Amino acid sequence: MYSNDPWRRRRPMPRRAVRIPVNQPAPRQPGANGQPQTPAQQPQPHFPPVAPEPQPQTVIPAAEPEPAPQPMPVPAEDEALVWKERYARLQADLENTKKGLERRYLSEAEQTRQALLRDMLPVADNLETALQHSDDDSDHLHQGVTLTLRAFRETMKRYGVEPVSALGQPFDPTLHEALVQIEDENTAQGHVAQVLRTGYTIDGELLRAAQVIVAA
Repeated sequence: MYSNDPWRRRRPMPRRAVRIPVNQPAPRQPGANGQPQTPAQQPQPHFPPVAPEPQPQTVIPAAEPEPAPQPMPVPAEDEALVWKERYARLQADLENTKKGLERRYLSEAEQTRQALLRDMLPVADNLETALQHSDDDSDHLHQGVTLTLRAFRETMKRYGVEPVSALGQPFDPTLHEALVQIEDENTAQGHVAQVLRTGYTIDGELLRAAQVIVAA
């Protein structure tokens, strides 16, 4: 009667829950020799290293520059005095610069003049050598060379160049250049016995030293 009724079918029995103790150790597996493995002998699981999380960088804000101190307002009278002093200082600097340039140009011009006159002195040396090798004073060539040397020295004198008097004078290292020392009965000891090349001065300063032979 009831077996044919679908609503009176037998319901399935519910499954019984099995409780597993939490703190109970897991069963030990036997080792290769049949003995149970200890926890130290059991293979440990390998976990890959975990990279540390990047720490956020702390950004320190740059310090703001301190504002420049503002100049105090200057009264009109004091400002005029400041500009007047500045103008006077600039004027003095300009004058010093002009004087320095003038001294520089004068020094360069003087050095150029001395170099030019010094380069002309060999002309007088050649004329003097020609006169030393000419014995006849009445020869026209000798007289012409003498006049030429005289005119040359007069021209040089107008530019402040004059010959140094050395023959028979005491030896002066500031004017004379001794090449050799000999015994000379006619010349006192320490005096110039012979002049090999005439020396010259320009405006009282030495332009070229005289090459001499000194008596011993």
